[in-house]
Amino acid sequence: MRSDVRTRIWHVNVNDRVTERTDCVAKEVEVCLRFLRGGQIERVSVHCLPVFLRELAVGFLICEGFRSSVENVRILAAEADVRNACERYEVIVELSETVSDVSVTDDAKHSAHRVCERVICEIPTLVRMLDECGTTFKKTGCTHVVGVFECCGDKHVIVEDVSRHCAIDKAVGLCIEKGISTYESVLVTSCRQTYSTMRKAANAGFPAVVSVSAPTSAAIKIAEISGITLVGFARERRFNVYANAWKLLRHGAGAI
Repeated sequence: MRSDVRTRIWHVNVNDRVTERTDCVAKEVEVCLRFLRGGQIERVSVHCLPVFLRELAVGFLICEGFRSSVENVRILAAEADVRNACERYEVIVELSETVSDVSVTDDAKHSAHRVCERVICEIPTLVRMLDECGTTFKKTGCTHVVGVFECCGDKHVIVEDVSRHCAIDKAVGLCIEKGISTYESVLVTSCRQTYSTMRKAANAGFPAVVSVSAPTSAAIKIAEISGITLVGFARERRFNVYANAWKLLRHGAGAI
């Protein structure tokens, strides 16, 4: 399914000339996640691109702090709802009875000690790969790009979405599908890091988070508590380390 659509626009230049043309815009849809467990239904609605919906549901569970086996995932496409001005999809997830809630810091704090030596040297390369793979952003200027890269391997996933939260959820869901351990990988994003995004990263168990943009004070606090190495303003061969810098700097930042 396409993640962008063509629409008619009126372009005004500096000389006030108006021309009519078509332009690419990101396709935003509403996705209703329905989690079934023991006869009870929990509903969550999000707005995102209409791709990787199965992975969105699985990643959402993990990033919100739940550990459960997903018995079945069904995706139902619905008619466009004129009142809501966007298409609406339903993702129905049947869960096992053994769903447990875990704290933000449990697994993530333990895994943070396994940040690989190559991470600091790879940051410029990872940011470049993220930029190169942002095809929908290049066409629309309307998406966040999120990637997960193994610290000691070649596997990686890169996704885009109009929602930075959904982009992280989808990336984690893809990791589960492709057998990529988040505990041995670095999360790289084009978006700012806030309390909510860092909480997702901590629940997923990432030992390091690298962002092209800036973190908030709450994001830094979550990173400190969870033992996550938090890097911001990662551009070309320069970046800032906001939390747990020793995990990178002990390997020699001067080598970059």
